[in-house]
Amino acid sequence: MIISPENSDRILSIFGVCMTREQLLQGQSASVQFDRLLRDLINGTLTRSDFEQWEIELLLDISECHLPVRRRWEILGDYQSAVGRDLRNGTTMPMKLSEYLAAKRRKPDLQENNSLDFVD
Repeated sequence: MIISPENSDRILSIFGVCMTREQLLQGQSASVQFDRLLRDLINGTLTRSDFEQWEIELLLDISECHLPVRRRWEILGDYQSAVGRDLRNGTTMPMKLSEYLAAKRRKPDLQENNSLDFVD
């Protein structure tokens, strides 16, 4: 598909994923906000007081996951990468950490070696 000024507002095709311009911009905005949120959380610099509703929901979900101290930053980094992939592929809002962990637990190769055991 050739994108011209006449059809650019209707559909954009990126890596075979079709979405409207509005969906693309919303996904890019969510991606930037999500990366900032996780970067600030990981670096311990989460000092702002103005959050979107979905950011509050993600922060509450992260706090309820009770990540092991020794693997917390590694798990959050993997989560951030997975959400980034999803957002680049057309998802408009980030999945919750609990959803990410549940999906990882369902993978057969992880169930065998129990690599997501959250006991400290």
